[in-house]
Amino acid sequence: MLVRNTLTRLGAREKRPLVPTAPSARAKASEDGFTLLEVLVALAILALGFVSLLGLHNQNITIIGRDQNVTIASMLAQGLMADTEAQGYPEPGLEEGDFEESWEKRFSDFRWEREVSELPVPGLREIRVKVFWQEDPRQAVELFYYVRREK
Repeated sequence: MLVRNTLTRLGAREKRPLVPTAPSARAKASEDGFTLLEVLVALAILALGFVSLLGLHNQNITIIGRDQNVTIASMLAQGLMADTEAQGYPEPGLEEGDFEESWEKRFSDFRWEREVSELPVPGLREIRVKVFWQEDPRQAVELFYYVRREK
């Protein structure tokens, strides 16, 4: 006993039994993994997230299509405005048309309207070019330009 007390004081450890002891019930439950309820809740959260992302994807496709139409209409309106400017001082009036002949049916869904109007200032006219696509006539690109008579 004296030797054992002396070894304990010197820092020697006692030998443990070679047969492992049974872990406690709490430690065993934490090693088993997730419960079925936890997995189902996680899957439900993931499913809601994926449905939301799918809705955003569809909305982005719609916005991209509209932006393409706005870009094409802007390009066509600038071309019409350049043609009008190249013709010189335009006569007042309203003209309408489409782009089937001038663009070889590439832009058959787009139509244009060009209105030249007099202004109170002598020698100055306003040119309004409106390009809209046939899907929805309310959606259009409109440019305004002012031309003065050369003296």
